[in-house]
Amino acid sequence: MPPFIRANDITLVFKSKNRDPVTALSNLSFEIDRGEFVSIVGPSGCGKSTFLNLLLGLVRPDSGHMQMNGTPIKGPGQERAMVFQEFGLLPWRTVTANVELGLELKGVAAAQGKYILFINGDDHILADGFNRAKIILDRDAPEILSCQSEVFAQNGAKDSLIGPSLWLLLFFNSIPHLSTFVSAELQKKYKFREAFKIAADYDLFLRLFLNGHRFTLSELVISVHNRGGFSNNLVQAVAEINQIRKDNLGTVLYSFTRGLECLNKLKKALLR
Repeated sequence: MPPFIRANDITLVFKSKNRDPVTALSNLSFEIDRGEFVSIVGPSGCGKSTFLNLLLGLVRPDSGHMQMNGTPIKGPGQERAMVFQEFGLLPWRTVTANVELGLELKGVAAAQGKYILFINGDDHILADGFNRAKIILDRDAPEILSCQSEVFAQNGAKDSLIGPSLWLLLFFNSIPHLSTFVSAELQKKYKFREAFKIAADYDLFLRLFLNGHRFTLSELVISVHNRGGFSNNLVQAVAEINQIRKDNLGTVLYSFTRGLECLNKLKKALLR
């Protein structure tokens, strides 16, 4: 079985009209097996980047040859890629257009989604509820469609359903907008605030609510949420939510919401 990468007697000399030739690589030979982790270490100008460019097929050696998985490297290929130190972006294209460039080169059209679905990163989509939600989106074209999530405890037992509630959104330390679709146009208008690690989307939803955008509430269950992930860091979540409310609600309404939270905690304690 051939090695995954093979360099056989590689020599490459850079030649210029204005300076003496520079030998980047001379009689380089080695083999790397599949699954090996290899580091190329050396001072600036010793040929590390040159070798990677040879491996990518961006330049050709003066002598010797490179192989990958037994096949000679004669030029660039989709099976090889490198993350450059610089951004490597085309300045005349937008961020989205730069991301889509790889698809364009492959002849694939980028998807132009009308809605963005907000769920926790460790949630699972339920196909039946999701497909029924798509029917509502196509038929009614709501700005925002908030659905429900099925919740499981850390021991794997079924816990409850989390449904959308604008009352919770405004007055309590909760993020009650799991499984919510937002039109792409709205999401572009109201950007995320990157300072918030857990409640960034809460900031988006609160601003949508305060600016009068209509929330369509649905009983459809479209995802499964498992408690105990990063999103359940309640200390950080509560701190971020309080800061978001303070930034958006003003002193009087913010103080009112904190008062309601205290009453709600007292109510829960008395019912235990």
